[in-house]
This record gives sequence, C-alpha cells and structure tokens, in this order.
Amino acid sequence: MNGTYSTYVQYAKIVADIGFLSATICCSILIYLTIFKVKRNFGSYTYLLVLFPALGIFFATLEIVLYPNVFHHDASYVFYSTSRPFGLGKDAVTIALGFYGVVYAFTVSMLSVQFLYRYWAIFRSYINESMREKFGIDVSELSGTILVAYNPDNSIRWWNVSATLNMSFVASVQYTLIIYCAVRMYLGMEAKIQMLSVSLRTLHRQFFKTLVLQMVSPTITLFAPAMLIIYLPLFNLKINLPTGIFLCAFTLYPAMDSMIVVYVVKDYKKAVRSTLKDCITPIYSWLSSGEKNQTVQGTRSNNIPLS
Repeated sequence: MNGTYSTYVQYAKIVADIGFLSATICCSILIYLTIFKVKRNFGSYTYLLVLFPALGIFFATLEIVLYPNVFHHDASYVFYSTSRPFGLGKDAVTIALGFYGVVYAFTVSMLSVQFLYRYWAIFRSYINESMREKFGIDVSELSGTILVAYNPDNSIRWWNVSATLNMSFVASVQYTLIIYCAVRMYLGMEAKIQMLSVSLRTLHRQFFKTLVLQMVSPTITLFAPAMLIIYLPLFNLKINLPTGIFLCAFTLYPAMDSMIVVYVVKDYKKAVRSTLKDCITPIYSWLSSGEKNQTVQGTRSNNIPLS
C-alpha cells in the first residue's frame, strides 16, 4: 500500500469528534435520567449507572485531547500522538498516552465489574522511514511507544512480546469474567428470582438483557480493535496500515452503552417520555397561546366598523 496516510488520520479525528459528541450527549442523558427522573431505587447499582457513563465522557474527552493513533509496519506498531494539548512537551504527552491506556483498561474493568455486580446482587529507527513517508512526520518528534515483535534475524523479541501477552492476559481475565457471569445468570436467574415480586423479576430480566447487549457492544468496539492492534505484529506481515482509525471505535462505545440502558430498562423509557413531555408541553402551550392571540386580534379587526 503506497502513498500518504495523512487522510486516514483526518478521518480518524472526525470519527473521534463524532464519538465525543455522541458520548457526551448520550451519557449525560443517562446520568440525568438516573439521578433526577428514574423513580425506581436501584440501590448501590445506581452508582455504577452514574459512574460508568461519567467514565465514558472522560474517556471520550481524553480521546479528542490527545487524538491517539496507531501505525503498523511489518512486525511492529507505534502508538503515538502528534497533538500537543495545553502546550505539553513530548515526554508529557507520552505519559498522557500511558494514562489513556490506563483509562481504557479501567473502562473494560468497569464493564466486567457490572457483570460481577449483577452476578453477586519498540525500535524507532525500524519504523521511522515508513512513518516519514506515510505521514510526513519524524518518529523522534512523536510522543508514543513502539513495539517490535521480531529482531532483524527473525528471532522473537520476548520482552516486547511479553507486553502483548500481559495485555492479552488482563483482557482475557476481564472477558472471561463477563462471559462466566453472563452464562451463570442465564442458567440460574429464573430459579433465583422466583421468590421476588413480579416487578423485581421484570427488572432483573431487563438488566440481564442490558448486560448481554453490553457484552456484545464492547466486543465490537473495545476488545476486537485492541486485539487486532496488539496481535498484528506477531504475524510479521509486510504491511503498512494506519490502524489508528480503529481507535475511533473506543469513543463510540460509551454512547452505545448508555443507549442500551435507556432502550431496554422500562423505567428509563418512562423517564424519557416524562422528560420529553415536560419539554414539549411548555412549547405547545406557547404556540397555542400565540394562535389564540392571533385569532382574538383577527376577530377584533373584523368588528371594527368601516368609516
């Protein structure tokens, strides 16, 4: 694949901006409905319903502040940012990129915590030429980290590969926990909730459906892009790919997660209808009063005798 990849970077920024906007709006709606509109008491789970979308807004904000990107070159990748937010230096932005990874890991961990809660009630010279050719930038001026999977003699760089294995282990633990809790809840939920009232049984079923959808959406937007990015160098393919565009999926997840809760749980549907009614009623009253005033003025005009 030849040519410059700067266009892909611009596309990635546009998608990141869209993700930030949608995440901010959708997550804010979920937080507002949870705190002010939903009448049912979800107990301590309410904190998760507020904390998780708040984390989503923070994650999406961090995305548009740093605009992180990834570039794969043969058996390596570089995770970098060309942004210098708030006048930060190169090293400071590199640390911020590490913090971005921490927030991503925390987001995945929070996802598994939700399931658990419901279940319990890097060489720069190697890649520099390609980066300069494809993006018109020098790696020495970047804030980021490079991972190279193989030495020039095709022997494995175990220290770098161990980083991939470590990330895989952490993700596997989180994902295994999610699947285990989901399967156990599916197999045993009906028997366990029979002693509860009808409304509580319905609520538990709704939350289970929510969690199932919340397992599918991060699989597509969080786990799959991350696995592609960290495993692609192990295949030692002769490629140049602007894989940073897959990071855009991270910013879309918070909005998807919030909308899943609002769509599935009936209490949130009622809260949405109530909120829309509160917003529309004053507007309708204002329009109706305007029409009445026009009608009265028209009637008065018709009653004025001609001279």
